[in-house]
Amino acid sequence: MTDDNIEIIENAILKRLKESEELKGFDIEPYPVDISKFDFISAKGCVLVRYESSSYTKPQTLACVTQDETFEFSVFIALRYLKKYADSYPWLRIVKRLLTGLRIKGKQLYPAKRQFVDIVKGDLYWGYSFNITLPAQEDGTMSNVIPLWET
Repeated sequence: MTDDNIEIIENAILKRLKESEELKGFDIEPYPVDISKFDFISAKGCVLVRYESSSYTKPQTLACVTQDETFEFSVFIALRYLKKYADSYPWLRIVKRLLTGLRIKGKQLYPAKRQFVDIVKGDLYWGYSFNITLPAQEDGTMSNVIPLWET
């Protein structure tokens, strides 16, 4: 199974967000290892992307392991200088519109959840979960086969 899908998906999400004219002026970054030390400098806010998890379907064949893998990515949106929660809704719609249907390796990204996360130093934090399902197949080499008897 290929493990580079995580990087491919994350990079595609970041690229789409960074290329958007509507998000110009936002810090758009991969989620930092230590969020407590992350201090974004944009006057508008930031958008952070993080891989969360994968789930797999049951194998579909006996000859080799072929499954579907659903990747979950979190997209955090931090917004500055808003007077009320409702001021954040247009930004949430923009991020959802930009990422919903984003084609990656022939499949489409879709939203699974949106929620309010927290208020930190007056900044409103929201989170989206976006999912995409891609086929996963075992490595075709024999390195993962254990012989049952010696010849």
